[in-house]
Amino acid sequence: MSEKPGDFFLGVIDFFGILVPGIALLALQGSTLAHLTAIPLPRGENWWDWVPALVAAYVIGHFLIGLGASLNHLLPAVYPEDKDHYFQEVRNQVPVPPGVTLTRLEVYHAAFSFIRIASASALAEVERQAAEYKLFRSLTLLFLIDALLSAATGSWSGRRLAADAILTLGCCARFLYLLFWTQRLAFEFFALLTRQTPPFARGSEAKGGLTTDVHTTPIP
Repeated sequence: MSEKPGDFFLGVIDFFGILVPGIALLALQGSTLAHLTAIPLPRGENWWDWVPALVAAYVIGHFLIGLGASLNHLLPAVYPEDKDHYFQEVRNQVPVPPGVTLTRLEVYHAAFSFIRIASASALAEVERQAAEYKLFRSLTLLFLIDALLSAATGSWSGRRLAADAILTLGCCARFLYLLFWTQRLAFEFFALLTRQTPPFARGSEAKGGLTTDVHTTPIP
C-alpha cells in the first residue's frame, strides 16, 4: 500500500461493497429516492451530470453497508462457532484487549488487523474476500428495500416481489458463506504469519482442540 493521506484512493472494498450496491439501488429505485429527498435526478446529457449521482450512490452504499453489519450476527446460526476448527485453534492466540469477549467476529477483526500490519499480499487476498461478502450483504438489503419501496409506492408486481424474495434469500446465503470463508482465511493467515508450531497442530501437540505450546507474537 503506497497511498498517501492526500491521495484519492478507492479500494476494492469501497468499490464492490459500497459504490456498486449504491448504484444498483439508484438504478432500481432512483425515482422514488429522488421524490423522497426532493433532489432531481440528472438528465445525463453530459458525462459530468452523473457526478452527483455517483456521489449519491456512494453515500447510499455507506448506509447499506452500515445497516447490513447487523446481518453478521446470523453467521453463528448457520456456521456454529464450536464447530469451526480454524476459529477454535486461534481464538486464544490472537491478541485482543483484556475483557473483550472472544467471539469469532472479534477474533476475526483482531486477526485482520494483525494481517494488515504483517503482510501486504495476505491483506490483499483477505480484502478481496471481504469485498465479496460485503457486496452480497449489501445486495441482500438492496433487494429487501426494493421490495418494500415497490409495495409502498404501488409499483409492485407479483413477479417483481417474487424475484426480490428469491434474490434476497440467495444473496443472504451467499453472503454468509463468503463471510465464513473470509474469516477462515484470516485465521489461517494469522497462524501462518505468526509461524506457530505447527499451524493447526493435532495429536500430542494439541489439547482440547487448542495448541498448548504456542506463544502469541504480539502486534508490533
